[in-house]
Amino acid sequence: MRLLRETQKGNPIAFRSLLEPYLPGIWSICRGFCASAAEATEVVLGFRDDLHGRLRAFHHDRAFGVQLYSALWQYLTEDLEPPRGLGIQAVYPAPGKALRPPGPDDDRIIREILAMTPPIPRLVYLFWMITDLDAGRLAQMLGVPEMAVREARANVTARIQEGLSQ
Repeated sequence: MRLLRETQKGNPIAFRSLLEPYLPGIWSICRGFCASAAEATEVVLGFRDDLHGRLRAFHHDRAFGVQLYSALWQYLTEDLEPPRGLGIQAVYPAPGKALRPPGPDDDRIIREILAMTPPIPRLVYLFWMITDLDAGRLAQMLGVPEMAVREARANVTARIQEGLSQ
């Protein structure tokens, strides 16, 4: 928490050191959320700038990563209107289909599926993938109902499996 204290005092080196281990996760969430790498870069830079102000409210007795990802969630969703039920619709893979062997188009297929997924469930899925928190802890961190986290995880996973099936 020394780095957090130093960052809150305005030390730019401490800020960089504090944020650096989380940049791959932040980038992955933003890249999965945005339509292009250029847009994701703008979002990451905007979040970094926004984070300077938010860091003053971070607590020294709470896990920094949880507070950081909570701030990222708030930043990414501040202009989104969550639809009723968070826009989650039940999706199930077609019976009898199996995942095909990994292929060169997998990244493109997954990006297309994520792009067609409503924003809030897409973000819930991305935060789950990056943080690896269970549904209860992730729901608490994001401030959404646990059932919404479970449904978003299951439905986006099912859509991806369907897209990667033969």
